Amino acid sequence: MLVGIDLDNTIINYDSVFKNILNKKTSIKDNHKKILKKKLQSVSLNLWTKTQGEVYGMYIHRAKLSDNFQKFLDFAKKNSIKIIIVSHKTKFPIIGKKINLHNAAISFLNKNIKRYKFIKNKDIFFEETLNNKLKKIKELDCDFFIDDLNKILNHKKFSKVTEKIFFGKNKNNNLKNKNWSQIIKLFKNKIKNLNNIENNNKVFQIYNKLKIVVKNFGNENSFKNELKFYQYLKKNNLNVTPKILKISHNKKSIKYSFIKKKNNLKIDQLILKNIKFINNINYFDIKKNNFSLAKDVCLNGKSYKLELYKRLKSSKRILENIKLEESKLLSKKLLEKFQILVKNSYFDKIPKIKKNELILSPCDYHWRNMIINNKKIFYIDFEYSGLDDISKLFAVYFLQPEKKISLRFYFKYIEFINKLFKLNKSQYLRMSYLLPIIYLRWSFILINKILKKKSQVNKRYQLVKVLNYLSSRNNYFVLYKKFT
Repeated sequence: MLVGIDLDNTIINYDSVFKNILNKKTSIKDNHKKILKKKLQSVSLNLWTKTQGEVYGMYIHRAKLSDNFQKFLDFAKKNSIKIIIVSHKTKFPIIGKKINLHNAAISFLNKNIKRYKFIKNKDIFFEETLNNKLKKIKELDCDFFIDDLNKILNHKKFSKVTEKIFFGKNKNNNLKNKNWSQIIKLFKNKIKNLNNIENNNKVFQIYNKLKIVVKNFGNENSFKNELKFYQYLKKNNLNVTPKILKISHNKKSIKYSFIKKKNNLKIDQLILKNIKFINNINYFDIKKNNFSLAKDVCLNGKSYKLELYKRLKSSKRILENIKLEESKLLSKKLLEKFQILVKNSYFDKIPKIKKNELILSPCDYHWRNMIINNKKIFYIDFEYSGLDDISKLFAVYFLQPEKKISLRFYFKYIEFINKLFKLNKSQYLRMSYLLPIIYLRWSFILINKILKKKSQVNKRYQLVKVLNYLSSRNNYFVLYKKFT
């Protein structure tokens, strides 16, 4: 999350400095800088300009930080919010002594917020003109920008993919007025909503006339993977994703248009469309695009066994640490099911995967990564995409926790998949072979989500969710008996 902030009269409060200087120079009396400015400009524009240069230069040390700005910095640091400062400020005053206003401002900031080292000098930008300030905000791709001037926030050149936050009081302002306490509250709600997004904790929404979804990537590979998949879809005229509004290589982020979910598809229609989507993305020559392997690819039974064993150990540690009654029961159930497969040499019986059998896969292929609107499906989240086994992809799909798909539907559509993709015997058999394994794999993934739950109540709720999943999908697991 990148927050850009104006400097003068947003971070720095000059009211008392203007009042003291103007009280000495003139008979004009008032406590507020904007009122003083208006009164003085009506008398002498040059006097106001000269005074402004003095306040921002030789007298800046008398200014103070705006109320509660320090608290906002604390909040930003705690929540990993990156802050940059973009100021419309000439290097020297237009009238009066040639004092370097940029250096004076840097000196003030270093003195007053020096303990907050995450605002570095390289993150402070001074622009000589208003147009350059607007260009810099757009260039830096700020997610939010906080300013006390309407003429900046409401300018026609202001970034269309940045949320505007007005600081101060203005009766004629069409944006909601905010002080730093209110801005902290606003971002607390943003963070709360961000944490509630289970499928991806790097995603949040911003508002600028239209809703915009911002996705920040933790590493370069995830960013490149997602971008490559989107570009592949676009190149082949597969218009099945939200519109990309902005790509930032520096931030490793992508901004998309927001699409409201409206699930108006029946389960049969949904499954059919999802199967056809996988067929459509594999219609073209994927070899030309040099896709890498998808995340957690397993090419044989031995690698599946090793993956489940690692997940089992990790889940055991998680369940031991939360110390809830249900955790012992869950840990026992998972161990028993894994041991059943091991004792029956189940992993050894899985048909091996040949590299020429691999298909292009979105990887995380389940309903949380789909937006249904007006009977059209928009697909999202391709950061783990790549080449994968078609059998695994559909086993993951039919066993997804978000929507229970009955075994009846699986048997119905496996025949459709078989004909559509012209599966060979190994691929066809492997799809059913993998169901008990993917059943356990999903259970371990659900347990891992307990780490994100802060309260014991929420942890228990997640535990119950896993137990319910194990129970409700058990008919998929017992299919192992067919192959032992």
